[in-house]
Amino acid sequence: MELPRLQCYCHHHCPPDAINGNICEVAHGGKCFAAVEEAYNPETGVLEPEYSYGCFAPGDPTFLQCKGQLVDHSIPTSIACCDDGNICNENLRPMYKPSNYSEPFPPYNTTPTDYFLLQLMLTAIVSLLLLTFLIVLYIVCKYRAREKSLKYLHETDSNKSFLLNCTPSKDPFISIDQSSGSGSGMPLLVQRTIGKQITLKQRIGKGKFGEVYLGEWKGTYVAVKSINTSEEASWWREQQIYKQALMKHPNILVSLAWDIHSKDSMTQMIIVTDFHPKGSLYDYLTHYTLSDHEAMRLVLSAVSGLCHLHLEIEGKPYKPGIAHRDIKSKNILVKANGEACIADFGLAVCSVSGEKGVDVIPITKQGTRRYMAPEVLDDTMKTQWFEAYKQADMYAFALVLWEIGGRCLTDAGNEKLECEDYDIPYKDCVPPDPSFEDMKKVVCDHSLRPDIPTRWNKSKFLRELSKIIRECWHKSPQVRLSALRVKKTLTELRDHETHLQIV
Repeated sequence: MELPRLQCYCHHHCPPDAINGNICEVAHGGKCFAAVEEAYNPETGVLEPEYSYGCFAPGDPTFLQCKGQLVDHSIPTSIACCDDGNICNENLRPMYKPSNYSEPFPPYNTTPTDYFLLQLMLTAIVSLLLLTFLIVLYIVCKYRAREKSLKYLHETDSNKSFLLNCTPSKDPFISIDQSSGSGSGMPLLVQRTIGKQITLKQRIGKGKFGEVYLGEWKGTYVAVKSINTSEEASWWREQQIYKQALMKHPNILVSLAWDIHSKDSMTQMIIVTDFHPKGSLYDYLTHYTLSDHEAMRLVLSAVSGLCHLHLEIEGKPYKPGIAHRDIKSKNILVKANGEACIADFGLAVCSVSGEKGVDVIPITKQGTRRYMAPEVLDDTMKTQWFEAYKQADMYAFALVLWEIGGRCLTDAGNEKLECEDYDIPYKDCVPPDPSFEDMKKVVCDHSLRPDIPTRWNKSKFLRELSKIIRECWHKSPQVRLSALRVKKTLTELRDHETHLQIV
């Protein structure tokens, strides 16, 4: 619940948005102040106290001025602060001690006019030079940022790029309002961006619940996900997940900003994230095969991101355990360095500190039916128990591992390599858009799982991966490996192979 704001009387220190021109507002924890400073009155020719009023925001570096009267000043100055009620500073009168001059104060007009003109000219020249320097600096920085972003965008093979050949959007701009969001750990934008500063280049993805566009913000490429209004709850939930403490991780997609915007009488819910030119894992596996090293890099980085999500960190700040609930190859992106990062947290649930439950009891049968765990399909899942959601994530993750393994090359003899054509799980068992009943019949009633080819036995990496997959898609949730266990197993395998190569 938002705490009430403090209203203060202001005079000589009123902000542009002052109420009625003489009332300023400050967040809870701020202060109202009244200050006095000795000033020369040219009409009377004497030194007189000049009073001013205003407010200090919490955390304002000038906040320490509330104790300014404790320090000696060359010009008599004093200040008093209060926060015990609205307009509490209107009747404050800080202590004022006038100067004791033995001679009359010199008349105001004794300084020659030419001296003032000289000062004015020097000030104007310095200001002009400073402004010119800042303009040149801004142009140089913007040019370098654009060069860097263009280099990043085209670091993959442009001839094979399937992201940049999509149909351009008809709407060239997307308007996003500005606010002061916390943005904890988010480097490029605050939680709300500045209106009409993101330019949409082209659409790079489309799903049931919205579209994803390649956008440009001040020379930097970003991904802009526009979500259908029917999925507002998912949009809000993703914000809540990203606002959790300690969410930043190299294998979790960085969210830069979000907003609700009305354009052409249509409401748009927007999430702005980092842009990864290689696209989703689904797209990447469709177009490319993998070596053991490349597959290990994808698998280990993906499970590292999932492990960080599942991990509950006690203390201050507190990070809850987070279960994704929609793990699939289309919700995992491939970074430029070949690592994976997990995206789309609209269906996620969080653990509750000191308890085994979840913060929100969701509708169980949400997500992608093809990747749903057996206990979700047959309604035996313990929805009040957070561990159950993590176990369902591991089942879905096993199917993702199977997809990666299928595109990993092995020796076929005669100096040839082989792998399977890319397939989604259960492609030969269910229709392209299976129902709950279709998946339940295959996964629960017949206990079927995707086939693991015998060629996997030719690779030590694939042999170990197949063991992990079989344990993670086991029908019994309690038998499945945790994300941490999978991460440790793969790390040991990678380190062992690296050691053998060095020896």
